[in-house]
Amino acid sequence: MRRKARKGDVAAWKHKHTPYLAALIFTFALVAIIYVLDYVNIGLEKGFGYSSIIFASFGASGFILFMMPGTYAARKDVFVRSYFIGGVIGYIGYVLIGILGFYASAAIVLLFVALLLHVTESEHPPAVALAFAFVLFNVGAVGIFIAIFGVFLLLAAKAAEELIIRILG
Repeated sequence: MRRKARKGDVAAWKHKHTPYLAALIFTFALVAIIYVLDYVNIGLEKGFGYSSIIFASFGASGFILFMMPGTYAARKDVFVRSYFIGGVIGYIGYVLIGILGFYASAAIVLLFVALLLHVTESEHPPAVALAFAFVLFNVGAVGIFIAIFGVFLLLAAKAAEELIIRILG
């Protein structure tokens, strides 16, 4: 339940204004990711696929990290583990397309990402989208580096948010 802010009440100020600050920082982080993904976008003719499709999972992850900070999926360790699993399994699925075909690879990726996220207690749903993007849009090895960059950038933005809140509070 939200508390009504009183003048001079720092806890109420943080509770009332943190979502706005979080949304602002989250937006800047995603714009930076969009810029980099657009800059490194390698066309299908070069064999790497479109790296910017990975952005959809970062948008969802950013929302979870910044706007739903109290949830289990917003924990930093869960976020990092889930993206590691999603990136590795997604890349394996990309490689398997040449051997097993699209549908079998997609099924394997979805099955193993879901199971591994559950077994490792890393339930961060956007990581499933990341893994599936590797298969769906032929995102090769460059996708792993883009995922690492995005994870780093979102974690840096989250640290900046926490620092700003600490300074203001």
